[in-house]
Amino acid sequence: MLHLILGRAGSGKTYRAQHLLCELARGQNEKQMLLVPEQYSFESERGMLSLLGPENAQRIPVMSFTRLSDFVFRQYGGLAGKRLDDGGRSILMSLALEELEDQLPMYRRQAKTPELASLMLHISTEMKMCAQSPQRLLEISNAVSDASLREKTKEIALILSAYDAMVARTYLDPFDDLTRLTEKLREESFFCGYTVAIDSFSGFTAQEYGVLECILRQAKDVFVTLCADRIDDPENGVGLFSLVRQTAQKLIRIARENEVPVAAPELLPQGARFRNSALSALERGIFHPQREEYTEKTDAVTIYQARDCYDESEYAALTIRSLVMEHGYRYRDFAIIVRSMDPYRTSLPAALSRWKIPAFLDRPRAIEAEPLMRLVLGAFRIVRGGFQSDDILVYLKTGLAGVSQEEISELENYVFLWKIHGGKWREQWQENPRGFLEGFGDEEIQTLERLNSIRTRIIDPLSEFSQEIRETDGQGIARAVYRLLEKIEVAQSLKRMYRRLKDCGQSELAGQQVRLWDMLMDILNQTALVLGERRIEPQRYAELLRQVIRAADIASIPQGLDEV
Repeated sequence: MLHLILGRAGSGKTYRAQHLLCELARGQNEKQMLLVPEQYSFESERGMLSLLGPENAQRIPVMSFTRLSDFVFRQYGGLAGKRLDDGGRSILMSLALEELEDQLPMYRRQAKTPELASLMLHISTEMKMCAQSPQRLLEISNAVSDASLREKTKEIALILSAYDAMVARTYLDPFDDLTRLTEKLREESFFCGYTVAIDSFSGFTAQEYGVLECILRQAKDVFVTLCADRIDDPENGVGLFSLVRQTAQKLIRIARENEVPVAAPELLPQGARFRNSALSALERGIFHPQREEYTEKTDAVTIYQARDCYDESEYAALTIRSLVMEHGYRYRDFAIIVRSMDPYRTSLPAALSRWKIPAFLDRPRAIEAEPLMRLVLGAFRIVRGGFQSDDILVYLKTGLAGVSQEEISELENYVFLWKIHGGKWREQWQENPRGFLEGFGDEEIQTLERLNSIRTRIIDPLSEFSQEIRETDGQGIARAVYRLLEKIEVAQSLKRMYRRLKDCGQSELAGQQVRLWDMLMDILNQTALVLGERRIEPQRYAELLRQVIRAADIASIPQGLDEV
């Protein structure tokens, strides 16, 4: 039976769902499960622990859709295969486009660009979340009257089909997990006898609805808590709770289509959060198309007219500091929410740091320009460009090539003085470090010997790297990259950089260097996994590597001041 528990924020919906499961758990004759979004799993586990204690809390598993997939696959099978991350998906999509290049009249010119691979991955993800297949897209394209749109739709369907075929050979795409879970649940009666509580969701994707349909058909009782005040939607989609009401209506429709009884919705009383009439009025009208005037005086809402984003950031920091110091609040009680982080990238961290407010700023950070990534990509550029001086100096100035700043400066002066380029880097230097002088003194001889020693230390690992990446496969090139990092002792250089940054008070930036190393190792593992024994040109590998690194920008590296 489907039970809907409705209530606004603060009405105790979560407690109501957990309390129902706790009563069953104490009876020790029921199978229970709590299904929550990923970000609420920890809080939900803590809530169950508080209600039941450490022994009984273990009897109620707290699941997200990801955990549920893993749990079911471990019991019935479905984990066999190599899992892809964003980098691996990006490489496979690029390879699919490369193979189909001659069959894509509309997209032929863009077939090898990372932008098209990224766009196709986005389309693939959206279609999988909506539980739509490339074959369905191809069927729809046949009914499109516009010739250009029809051709584009067919090519997109062809690309997505080729990508899915490449994935299906050996790999598992995480975005297919819920689709595979639905298929597995239709074969197995996993939820038979279960009481399932579903909490903290406002809506579901088509894939998730497929899983929920299986739960409704198999489980004894399903309790779903929703933040809404009613089932029907008199505001026709523009109300604050319209989306949640549509979710409730769809769940009821799925239950009735599967002949699952639906209990009368349980409406919880309004919580303490809405006792303040000003906040209640603000919430009622924030998404309403017609403005409702509020005439009472209140101090629940403060409007501050700032001169600019710096003044605004300073006001927010001072207000937090005042409330903590004078009114007993804690820093973890606050959240600063802005429409876009771009205008506040400088002002907000500076204001929080100035007033010693610990904070975490979750924002994307491009990693392609980070020293470690520039070093690896620079090595490919040096080899491809024939050891050009500009490429070598950029590579050295990352600070991770095992050459000191003083040595780089001395080397750079000599290179520009005698116009060293290309093959001259592999030859013994013989020109006078002081310029056009007739003879060499002892000092010039020592300087030249030192410069040649530095040159050898730089060029020998790169020359070996150049030989190792010729006429080999993806695994071989990934292995060559790691060997290069070992030879120039990048790990030790990163440790020294970490200590310098820590000593300068840049703890977050220091920790980021360690995370970048781990990320690079994951990227190399993924390229070796996906490309395998496939023969590939070094230039093409470098393009794919850059594409994977750029894809990591989306995931980002968390950057902040101090973690609370």
